[in-house]
Order: sequence, then structure tokens, then C-alpha cells
Amino acid sequence: MLKNQGIQYVEVRGIDLNPHEPVGISKKQIRILDLLLIYCLITPSPQMDNEEKNKIDEQDKNIIKAGKSADAKVWFKGEEVAISSARNELIEELKFIADELSDELYVEAINLDDVYKNKFDKNDSFHEAGIIKAIENVKAINTFTNIDLEVCEKEASDSLKEFDRINQLQEISFEEFIDSYNSKI
Repeated sequence: MLKNQGIQYVEVRGIDLNPHEPVGISKKQIRILDLLLIYCLITPSPQMDNEEKNKIDEQDKNIIKAGKSADAKVWFKGEEVAISSARNELIEELKFIADELSDELYVEAINLDDVYKNKFDKNDSFHEAGIIKAIENVKAINTFTNIDLEVCEKEASDSLKEFDRINQLQEISFEEFIDSYNSKI
């Protein structure tokens, strides 16, 4: 089925909301996701075995615990490397894709100079900063014009219906999906 019909749906998970954006994500961040998805599409991906799946699971746990540490290690392109090394190499590859797209907005998006800067006032607690930012975001959203809420509600409803439809077509475990996917390549 995959060979004949291709991928019908891609769900990108694990994206944190950006508290500095009234709608939770910026156009720049969406462009970075576009670049990352293009990277995944064009980068060869050998079959995943159980050992690799276990390494990925273990890596996820380690990154949650130590992802900001300069000593954190990740599996990248078949070897264990410092997370900063893997990040830098991936960013360079995304920059190459952005350049190839010949779209200045993508080239600009991958400039990550400001990503790691904390934009909260150091005098506020995390909770206070969150409340202040939430109030600012509500005010910003209230200034948006030309938003047809009925259209937005219909799109959200249609999206949920399509999500349910796809989920009802075939409910299998991730391991079964990977085995099935690899067998069709």
C-alpha cells in the first residue's frame, strides 16, 4: 500500500509552544519545521531494527534529562557524538536546503542566533513570567483583524474528523508500523 499510495498523513509531534508567540508558533519556526521535514524526506533512511529503536528510546530519556548539557551524547549518523556537534551539523544541512530553495524567508529562518536567549525578566518567577506573557498574548490576539472564526472552527472540526478517519482505518502499534514499513521498502 505504501509503495502504491505513498504517505497520506504526517503528524509532527513534540513541538513546544513558544510563549513569545501569541498563537504558539512563529512563521520562522514553521519554516524551520518545513526544512526539517524536507531534510527527512531527502536523507536516506536505512531500515530500523529493534536495537536502533532501543537506542532511540534510551536517547530520548537521556536528552530529556541532560539535553542542555554540553556533555550530552546522541546517536547521529550511526555514531555517538556530542549533542552540540550533531546540532551544528544538522543546522548546516538545513542551511544548505534553505539556500537551495532560493527563498530568503527560509534562509532567514535558519539563522538561529536568538533561539537560545531567555526572553523573560530574571526578576519574575517562572509562574509570574508565564502569567504576564499569557496576558500579553491575549491582548495581541485581540488585535488580530480579518480572522473569520467560523472558517477557523470549520477547519479545526474538519481536521479532527480527518484525524479520526485516518486513525480508524488501521490501528497498529509503532513496532508493527515500522515492521510493515520496512517490509515494503
